[in-house]
Amino acid sequence: MHKRNGLHVALGLTAIAGWLLFILGCTGWSSWSPDGSKILFTYIMEQDGQKALSVALFDRNTSEARTLFRCPDDDSPCIGQWRQDGASALVFAKEEGRSGFSVFDVPTAAGGVIKRIATIENSDGLIPPIPEVNGFLYLNGNPTTRLDLNTGAVQVFPETDQPVLYNWTSGRMLYGISHACDDSDKSHCRIEIGEMTAGGDSRNQLFEIAMSDPALHNPKDIALMISTDPERERFALVTEHQEHDQILLYDRGGLQRVLKPKFPAGQFRLGNLQWARDGQSIYASVMHPLDNGDTQWSMAQISLRSGSVHLVPLTTIRGHIDLGEFYLVCQISLSPDGQTLAASSGLCEADKISSADRGLFLIDVDSHDGQRITKIPISSFVPTATQ
Repeated sequence: MHKRNGLHVALGLTAIAGWLLFILGCTGWSSWSPDGSKILFTYIMEQDGQKALSVALFDRNTSEARTLFRCPDDDSPCIGQWRQDGASALVFAKEEGRSGFSVFDVPTAAGGVIKRIATIENSDGLIPPIPEVNGFLYLNGNPTTRLDLNTGAVQVFPETDQPVLYNWTSGRMLYGISHACDDSDKSHCRIEIGEMTAGGDSRNQLFEIAMSDPALHNPKDIALMISTDPERERFALVTEHQEHDQILLYDRGGLQRVLKPKFPAGQFRLGNLQWARDGQSIYASVMHPLDNGDTQWSMAQISLRSGSVHLVPLTTIRGHIDLGEFYLVCQISLSPDGQTLAASSGLCEADKISSADRGLFLIDVDSHDGQRITKIPISSFVPTATQ
């Protein structure tokens, strides 16, 4: 994205301490429809020196990609997400002249009418996927906001005395509350991780993470994007280190172990994680610098038993990319059946990536060589959106 607002977007403990836990820019996260047949993702179209931000839809049955929603503000958040029933999409976008952001119901069939459900005034930002439970949307923030998608009614929960992160992962509504965190001294920093009830009025603590825990090997930061296993009993988080990043594996009782992926020589950075359907490995978005100064973006399949890594190169990003920007832009998303990973490069600037590689990647994780990739370039999109 061409405007980052100076935020630490890796969603780490330091970011929470500084009230910077919320993404105030677009993410490269791709949203799968519940049946796995369609994918939503945000992209930048650059033409004649102008940049236009939009949400695209790719239909796997017809192999057609088209622009679904033209975002009102090219320098502000715009994120697409499927409704729980798959009947339409939700788009979260800033609008000129409105504070906060608006939530739109966007039909995915041709000829439908876009409806503004509500404008949320008191939320600082968005961390997709946004939890939808029984027709209600729970919006990240402190205070947390609950939106009735049918009536547009907005309920604001009482503020807590600590910044709170909510995230919906594999059917769970997780929360994180930071304690004693500041930029100058993270040694006492700790975060409580737990589950929140669908009503939003009750919390159950699962475990706590402390930066001072010697078992964590003195991390620089912890990225609070939690991935859960298919049985919803184990949790994985990334820790940032000087050389290779590591993965914390928790169960309901606390830390199981620290996984050190066995990368080749060089400096490798982990982005977001997706747990494989067999529960025996984790997929990760990975970047590492090349000798010529460019950056390689890959998908890694990491064995939980041995730590061995299988790398699938996706594309080369010209020059250096900041870790926070990588974590924000270069995300992966697993299909509902666990057979395909989606990765979007649509938010990469045109001068940072080849035109053929700007768009959507679909990686067949069940192919024998692990490298069956389908590319859908932005240049092939059908511009049929209305706003």
